[in-house]
Amino acid sequence: MTPRPLFVVPGRLQSSVLGRLKSSHRRILLLDFDGTLAPLRSTPAKARLPVGTKTLIRKLTRRPHTWVFLVTGRSLKDIAGKTRLTGVGLVANHGFEIATRHRRWIHPAARKAAPALRMMVKELSETLKPVGGVLVEDKTYTLSVHFRNVRPSRVPLVLKTVNRLVRGYGELLATTHGKKVVEVRPAVEWNKGFAVEKVLGALKWSPADFVTYLGDDRTDEDAFRALKNRATTVIVEYDRRSAAGYWVEDPRAVAGFLNIILFTRAEGKER
Repeated sequence: MTPRPLFVVPGRLQSSVLGRLKSSHRRILLLDFDGTLAPLRSTPAKARLPVGTKTLIRKLTRRPHTWVFLVTGRSLKDIAGKTRLTGVGLVANHGFEIATRHRRWIHPAARKAAPALRMMVKELSETLKPVGGVLVEDKTYTLSVHFRNVRPSRVPLVLKTVNRLVRGYGELLATTHGKKVVEVRPAVEWNKGFAVEKVLGALKWSPADFVTYLGDDRTDEDAFRALKNRATTVIVEYDRRSAAGYWVEDPRAVAGFLNIILFTRAEGKER
């Protein structure tokens, strides 16, 4: 099935979603950052969390029985500095780093691959230097090669170079793709889907909880598939191929959804 509109009309949720929200025991919000909470920019450094959205998240974290997690490809240090929010959980580096108020977890394969990734950053930066517009982002436990600002005719060269260098590390590293970016990460079966399952398991979630995941990129599809038929999954910007159950137009619509969650009274028995 293709994603359905989350809103019947602006400001009015699909009745099935509103019903689950009202009858919930707890609200568990899993939110991507770039392209979901914050509009996409030409480089990651330019992305900003809108003031209104930041205020909504702060208010949500203060609500009883409400948990908010930011699920992002950014490093833990980067997303923490970029948002400066307290009371939120951070699922960073596509799930290879997870931090809550009381605990920080790093995937063992990420620790093992970190030295190779440091070498890859240097190799890619040097090899791709002649290609204008390339940005090699070092995230310690993964790295990103952004080509949003590269001339289309030069993109195949960027992808070929990344794949060639990664092959030199045998079975230690692997690549995945997102919007105008290729990711280099530990070659292990782990992604945002596995990471949010870990988070929800720690929270001992149940069908009585309202769980929602919002994202906009290919990397979010792993989470959409993992939570299929068990959570309200929402892709930002319609894509008929997405595994998400619903879609919204842009980050402003995401803020509208968060506002409804904030002001909708839970009628379920609280645990």
